[in-house]
Formats: sequence, C-alpha cells, structure tokens
Amino acid sequence: TLSDGVWISDCDSNTISSSGNITISGSFYCSGSTVIWLSDGKKIKLSGPLTKHSSTDKLKVIPNTYQRGNVIVEADGTNITDISAFKDCFDIDDGNDNEWACYLSADNSKLFVNAPYFVAPASSTPSGYGNGSDSTGDGTREYPYESIYRVTNDIHYNNIALDYTIKVAGTITG
Repeated sequence: TLSDGVWISDCDSNTISSSGNITISGSFYCSGSTVIWLSDGKKIKLSGPLTKHSSTDKLKVIPNTYQRGNVIVEADGTNITDISAFKDCFDIDDGNDNEWACYLSADNSKLFVNAPYFVAPASSTPSGYGNGSDSTGDGTREYPYESIYRVTNDIHYNNIALDYTIKVAGTITG
C-alpha cells in the first residue's frame, strides 16, 4: 500500500514490484517515471487521489503478461469510483514498439491495456515487422498475424468490448 504523503520519484532508483495487488490511498505524489511491476492478474487499486509533480510525471506500469483487455488500474469503488482524472498518471510500454497503451473503461472506473493488431505477410516483411503467422503470431509488431481473418477470430474469441485498430504491413491475403 502506498499511502498519504508518500512521494516516489526517479525510476532508476524506484521500482515497485508486487506479487499482489497494489493499493494507492491518500495523497500519493508521483514524480518522474516510477516503474510498477505487476504479476499476472494483479492490478493497482486507487482509493485516494494522485498528485503529479509535473505534467510529464507517470507511474509506468509493467504487467508480467501483456494481453489486450487486462485491467491494470481500478477504482476501489468506495472512496473513488471515477478514475478519469488520474488516467494521465499511468503509462504502459513493453519496450518493443507494439504501441501498448492505457485506455479508460466506459464507466471511468478502470484502466486496461490495449494495442493495435499487426498483420504482415509470411515473407518479404517490411522493416520493423516480424514475419506474419496465423499459427505462431500474437498480433504484435514483433509477431504479427498473417491474415485479418486471424485477427477477427482473436477479437471474437476474447469477447472484450474494445475499439480495435488493425495495422497492415505490405500485401496480405485472407
């Protein structure tokens, strides 16, 4: 639990790692780019406001597994029910240029991760993309799918009500 009056700054010396949920309560001050590592299925619960030292300060959230639709921050539902004012306090980046980002839920109570789906041909892949494969790809820039059909199956299977972007590199079929 990070609580009232706690000031965390400079990600080089402040990395928070937890195998459980992290609760932020009271007036937590964010300065610099503090890194928070989350285990699978765990999240940050807000039960108090966040105060940024400057407009560029962020809590950089690094989940153990990057999966579209995973909730990484949520309101506690009692002290805070709407986290829209704190959305810009969080950032997510897997370091592989897959364009992961934090998105606010429709009811403003959660932040979840999402990223575009990447599709590329199996060979002659444009620079910056891996070779497309519907069997071994995961829809990231590193491991794109080979067909839009595979993306639509993924979206249907996950059954998560999100807006999706599909980025296509080169010429594909299917």
